[in-house]
Amino acid sequence: MRRGKRGFTIIELIVVMTIIMMLAGLVAGAASSARQRALIARTRSMIAAIETGLGMFQSDLGGYPTSGNTNLYNCLTTNSGTYFLSTNTNLPSTNWAGPYMIFKDSDLTSGTTIIDAWGTPLTYTRPDTTHGGNYVDIISYGPDRAAGGTDNITNWSR
Repeated sequence: MRRGKRGFTIIELIVVMTIIMMLAGLVAGAASSARQRALIARTRSMIAAIETGLGMFQSDLGGYPTSGNTNLYNCLTTNSGTYFLSTNTNLPSTNWAGPYMIFKDSDLTSGTTIIDAWGTPLTYTRPDTTHGGNYVDIISYGPDRAAGGTDNITNWSR
């Protein structure tokens, strides 16, 4: 009967398990990074869609919704919000031809507050002197959910 080496030594098993754990760590890190990029892309896409809806709204009514997230939602989806005319009056209009945008339930909280991919309400400000008076501001506070952070996502900086 011949006695040969059978099986693996404990050292060999430890080396193989270490290699497998290192590879799993690399894959998990890459997946997390890809998920973060996808959330950023989703938020940018939502902001761009809101801008498009606002453009149609402005074309029909001659003004933009007054500032505020809930008012933005109401103006884009129903004729119940208020908007800013060049005459500084807030009036409902018969020219409303919406809805200009339809939101998924996952894009809203409390039914009428538009949120970004991290669940933070978007900030909407109608045109004023901030950017020459011609542009709306739509801001997501990004992954860190903090105002003024370096990872904020806006419609005026790509």
